[in-house]
Amino acid sequence: MNASARLRVLAAVLAFGAPLAAAAPGAQPRPEDLLKTVSANPQAVKAAVQAGASIAEFCNNCHGVNGNSKQSDVPNLAGQNALFLLDRVQRYSNGQSGTEFMQKLTRLFSAKDRVDLALYYASQSPMHQPAPKPRLAERGKALYVELCDGCHGAKGLGDPEVARIGGQQEQYLALTMQRYRHGAERVDAKIARRMARVVRALSDQDLEAVVAYVSTLR
Repeated sequence: MNASARLRVLAAVLAFGAPLAAAAPGAQPRPEDLLKTVSANPQAVKAAVQAGASIAEFCNNCHGVNGNSKQSDVPNLAGQNALFLLDRVQRYSNGQSGTEFMQKLTRLFSAKDRVDLALYYASQSPMHQPAPKPRLAERGKALYVELCDGCHGAKGLGDPEVARIGGQQEQYLALTMQRYRHGAERVDAKIARRMARVVRALSDQDLEAVVAYVSTLR
């Protein structure tokens, strides 16, 4: 199915709630295995990025061109770690996380589509965001170094299994941390517990400062 046909089917499914056919057992490779195989071959990565760009045309409506969101409550995907992105897509399609819209959307994607999308967004460059509140961001830096640096890294780049948060949308970061605080962020239980401990130790003012700093990282 080409990109145009896929988008037409997608529009119909999302608009009318058409039932989604489950893939036959064993019909598709595990996306994680496929990502590992493709990532080991530079030519395969190049082809995957090109294919992912076509699929991402629909995603641009919310996540912005090249994965740089124009909506403060919608995350940037540009530069996000491919394995982390793939894991999130898997969780959406399995109904473990995300909105009904995202669950329906991701179920339309084959294993190859998911890998292509993950590698496409991972290859894109996040746009730098100057600090709108430099004094607040400076205060947030000290808190970030103390509490967040160990997992997310000095520049917020994360690693294959940890989210890149540097340069992320402020409102999205704030909302996500509030969900962790209240136990409403449906992710890996170990990560949820760790994040909840960190976020619950912060006051609302501290939280705002950390968000202000993180959004400026690149």
